[in-house]
Amino acid sequence: MRRLALGTIALGGLLAGGCAQQPSFDCSAATGSVETLVCQQPDLAALDRRLARAFAGAVQVVPPGHLDKLQAEQRGWIKGRDDCWKSAMPIQCIDESYRYRIAELQSRFDLLQATGPFIYLCDDSEGDQVSALYYNSDPATAKVSRGDQDQILFLVPSGSGAKYEGSNIMLWTQGNEALIRWGFEGYGNPIMHCEIQP
Repeated sequence: MRRLALGTIALGGLLAGGCAQQPSFDCSAATGSVETLVCQQPDLAALDRRLARAFAGAVQVVPPGHLDKLQAEQRGWIKGRDDCWKSAMPIQCIDESYRYRIAELQSRFDLLQATGPFIYLCDDSEGDQVSALYYNSDPATAKVSRGDQDQILFLVPSGSGAKYEGSNIMLWTQGNEALIRWGFEGYGNPIMHCEIQP
């Protein structure tokens, strides 16, 4: 049976006393050039162990009936990570892939302590509110909610304030104000002007 790298099966090697310098999976069974690189690079192996811990934490708190979906997402992430062999800078690509997946799991499943929630009232409409929780992950993340939709956003460079982007959503905060775009830019999804509610 093919192991689910960084999943419940892969954790066995780490929890069974695997070498602290190794990733969470058995390097003697590494498949493909990306897993081989992870085994050869101590920094990548450390990220793999961090991801294994984050995934294990997510498994513990995932809502009933959603474990299969989480495991399928993890398999999809592994395929994406493995595509880093095509990159001109594969080590950087692998590193970023791990960091973003770890941060996503940590914020999505509240594995880190959050700041907030902050409630933003947008365009003076009581019916249009966005709530945000902020996480000091690496990279920093925000979990934003609008109605029954939740999204994880990642901190991106900006000239001022703090700007988060992801899944065609943008949250740009400056003090008690924020600019929020929910949906594809230019497809009838205007930027909303929002203020934090006391």
